[in-house]
Amino acid sequence: MKYWFFVLSLIFIRYTGSFAREEGKVLSGYEKDVSGDVLSYHSFHPFASSALLTRCNTGQMSIAWETEAIPVNWKSQEVSFRWIGGFSTGTSDADRYFDFFVNGKKVLTFVTHPGCDTSAWTVKGEGGITLSYKHVWIDHVSDAFGYFLLTIPFRPELAGKPLMLGVTGHAMNDGDWYMTFRHSLHESVKANMVHALVKKGNSAWQVIRLDVDYPENTGKLEIKGFRGEITRLPLRLGYNSLEVYVPEVKKDTVWEFPVRINNNKPQILSVGLKPVDKREIWIIHHSHNDIGYTDLQPNILALQIRNIREALQLIKKTASYPEEARFKWNTEIMWAADAFLQQASAQEKEEFLQAVRDGQMGLQALYDNPLTGLARPEELMRLTDVACYLRDQYHLPVSTAMVSDVPGFSWGLVPALQHKGIRYFTSGPNTGDRVGHSNNAWGDRPFWWVSPDGTGKVLFWMAGKGYSMFHQTRSLRTNHDFSNRLFAYLDELALNNYPYKMVQIRYTVYSDNGPVDPTLSDFVREWNDKYITPRLVIGTTEAMFSKFEREYGADLPAFAGDFTPYWEDGAASTARETGLNRKASDRAIQAEVVSSLTGFSLNRDTLETVWKNIHLYTEHTWGAWNSVSDPDNAGVKGQWHIKQQFALEADRLSQKLLTEALTVNQKGQGGSIVEVINTLSWPRTGIVRIKNPDPAKYKSIVTADGKPVASQMLSTGEIAFLADKVPPLGSKLYRLSATEPSVKTNFPQINNGIQNSRFRLLIDTLNGSISSLLDLTTGREYADAGLYGGINGFVYIKGLSPDRAFVPSDIRVRIKDLGPLVQTIEVTAKSEGVEKVVREISLLEGLDYVLITNRINKIARREKEACYFAFPFKVDKPVVRYDIGWGMVRPDCDQLAGACRDFFSVQRWVDFSAQDYGITLATCEAPLVEFGEISDETGHNSGPRGWKTATPDGSVAYSFVMNNYWHTNYKADQEGWTEFSYALQPHEMFRSAGVYRFGYEQDYPLLTRMVGENQIPLEPLFLLSAPEVNVTGIQTGPNGKIRQMRLFNMSGKPVEFTIKWGKFHPEELYIANHPGKLSSDATLALPAYGIMTLTCE
Repeated sequence: MKYWFFVLSLIFIRYTGSFAREEGKVLSGYEKDVSGDVLSYHSFHPFASSALLTRCNTGQMSIAWETEAIPVNWKSQEVSFRWIGGFSTGTSDADRYFDFFVNGKKVLTFVTHPGCDTSAWTVKGEGGITLSYKHVWIDHVSDAFGYFLLTIPFRPELAGKPLMLGVTGHAMNDGDWYMTFRHSLHESVKANMVHALVKKGNSAWQVIRLDVDYPENTGKLEIKGFRGEITRLPLRLGYNSLEVYVPEVKKDTVWEFPVRINNNKPQILSVGLKPVDKREIWIIHHSHNDIGYTDLQPNILALQIRNIREALQLIKKTASYPEEARFKWNTEIMWAADAFLQQASAQEKEEFLQAVRDGQMGLQALYDNPLTGLARPEELMRLTDVACYLRDQYHLPVSTAMVSDVPGFSWGLVPALQHKGIRYFTSGPNTGDRVGHSNNAWGDRPFWWVSPDGTGKVLFWMAGKGYSMFHQTRSLRTNHDFSNRLFAYLDELALNNYPYKMVQIRYTVYSDNGPVDPTLSDFVREWNDKYITPRLVIGTTEAMFSKFEREYGADLPAFAGDFTPYWEDGAASTARETGLNRKASDRAIQAEVVSSLTGFSLNRDTLETVWKNIHLYTEHTWGAWNSVSDPDNAGVKGQWHIKQQFALEADRLSQKLLTEALTVNQKGQGGSIVEVINTLSWPRTGIVRIKNPDPAKYKSIVTADGKPVASQMLSTGEIAFLADKVPPLGSKLYRLSATEPSVKTNFPQINNGIQNSRFRLLIDTLNGSISSLLDLTTGREYADAGLYGGINGFVYIKGLSPDRAFVPSDIRVRIKDLGPLVQTIEVTAKSEGVEKVVREISLLEGLDYVLITNRINKIARREKEACYFAFPFKVDKPVVRYDIGWGMVRPDCDQLAGACRDFFSVQRWVDFSAQDYGITLATCEAPLVEFGEISDETGHNSGPRGWKTATPDGSVAYSFVMNNYWHTNYKADQEGWTEFSYALQPHEMFRSAGVYRFGYEQDYPLLTRMVGENQIPLEPLFLLSAPEVNVTGIQTGPNGKIRQMRLFNMSGKPVEFTIKWGKFHPEELYIANHPGKLSSDATLALPAYGIMTLTCE
């Protein structure tokens, strides 16, 4: 198409009146896109919900669009075009400049101003062109939206053609913006059935809504309704609506009625009416607790505490309202409620607790909104500790967990909730940001989510509109289109045959970390006075779920499987801290076990602080909303510093607790006796490394009674030795010796490889991966030639697609340790995106697994990138399994519909097994794995179609260790050294208990301490008769004695067992959440992957 353009000299004029006088008809200023970024966004017009966007960043971000064509028979000397637009002003901090183009030629520059500037303005040119803005609306952050009017001189050659308009923000290194909404302003009238009944006298009347889009400043509409009644509506520019009432219909009916705009010829509108489904809309009012994101974390906490105080006042104020309209508040998470109770006055505390008892304040069970795929299994259990304490201490109703924003959850959360007495789980996800298929699969489809052991379940209900349906508004009373949103939602429910009367709506206003809505109760009372249906109910999750279960629970479907989450990949933007936090979680468990062995009472405040720091790092808010778009911003850096401290403090304090627990009851410290402590519940054999206190004196290790032990001096100066059959939940003593090691086994020395009696391992000198891993006992080769080399191959992705993959070069191989016990080969390399990659692989004589330690020295880059370690295994047609903590999952087979299949959140291991052999990979610090292929990130911000619906086949796992793929929240770059540990264990037929034991042993190392000559081994706390059962956690009381212990059946079959009490013998024994006392010698039973918590008194 040929475009005409104008070159005019222009001046800028500001005034506060209405538009300049318009001659003739105003044409639509937007008809279709030409170019530019498209963004879904809010406006004052319900039909204008997406826009073309330009920013004042690089000066290259342009948008262009076409207008309505100028009529061929245009007679006026001028022609005007109108469209809806918006620009930043409340969020702006300076004047911003935008160039405006007509038919590809710049014709003016307009300026926007900061500080919520909503005045009208006009830019006028000498040639007669004008561009005007008329303000209509400011949003929740005080940015401006209104109508733009372009008037140009008419020339005959323009007739029959559209104009091409465009805007480009100046290069100002800022995110301030202008947008043109993709809505054409044409006269239209539509009649729609509304799923509502109103009260008129003693009768119920059905509602028909007329939606009128009107392109002129003023007008009028007439409609002849029921019994010929004439209704008139003054029309204004833009969207207009009118409700018309007809008697309730009992069957499908078509209504027809004439409508006339101004003095035009009437048109006949028809609308199909159906009987109205009766609905009860449960408004769950809360504030989404993004701990950070919109402000520094301490400021967010103060805001959320203020919300609780304001909610308490509104509860008192509306006490006399009808029950459905009385104000109720849901705390969303325990973080702010816990802090409020710690600082509240005695009166405030009592008012809060009474409001909870009265059902006016809803307490939710989880401490925060966690990324459940990152949380260790015991961490999942302890996420509800604060809520359960309040429930039990003050006799409060706490049976519901709430998570907002996050799409997808680890299956391990189900037993963690059910086991702590939490029966209900409400999810209010983000509605579009990297949510994959989750919302489409489960929105408004409540079901019983069955635990991995098959014996427990929670009622899971995902709000169909997520948690943010009413963002960008300050209250329902000021929400200009609440009824439109609600009735459109009811249309969807009817279309989808939603079978329940009750509907869950999460109500958060303004934005994340939004305020309380003080107008809500009045709005609901007035609404219910008008409408018979839908009825609005302000409720707590507790009340909503209780009623829903009573009415529908028996008929709900039940599903079992992993709802593999979608947002955990962001944690790889801070890989070092993520690894530290995972280790801190395991170390805190070990500290509690050691304290019960040594009789040391851990500092309860410190232990509680450790767990809260662990929880707050796993919490889904990583940083600021502009963490990627403006990473050097002081606020962005401040939020990350606080977030980072959660992991660093968890690491520091967990080490402090473990050190304190280990340093008690050391009789005569400073001797040559080494005590090895096993914190797991089965006998263990493993390599232990200790610092040699006197290298000139001590050369080896012997048993306590002087027998030789396989030992070796390492290149690090440490002594390594084989600790054999260390008792479960107990210890074994060894002695430093001046004699040379007695074991002198010599293994073959091979080029670029190492070998012991179990394995031969070769390094590919082209890329540094393991080209051969031969099991000498079976003759089976486990290393496959993968796309990026062999086992433990490093892969760097530059950009979003694996099409731009790089593998290391400049490979250097050296033998670091070559002894009878430990053989370690070190591979250093350079690669795109990193300064250096160092990979150490160790063979351990007497053990059936391979240890790997990888270290990456990352270069800070803000271009999109990712790092992987590839593990291609030679296993024929494998069954793939991965650990979710309280059970295991086979991709696709054991996943719920809508689960993520691009990457998987793993607790301790993944396994590839054929019928009679396989190999297990323990992942330690790295929680993310991809199967079959490296995912293409390109489509992950483009809705569900960009995400996989099936897991690729194959016997390769990619450990997904680093990325900066997100556009918000997570970190834009990371740099420096980060360590990732792995272990490989070939095995015969797959047995889950054996695989679980291997995984636990990598994360719960044998502990050591130097003790005196008079030390005796720590007596085992107790012994379990079934090796399939593991003690996953022990909690001690103030006296250092065991208060509670958790048992987990690691096998895929039911098991019965007894406990032989040792150092510890409870006076009374109970199964948590079960009535009745147990005898200490009772036979206990656990289903496959079952959990049991024993309470000891």
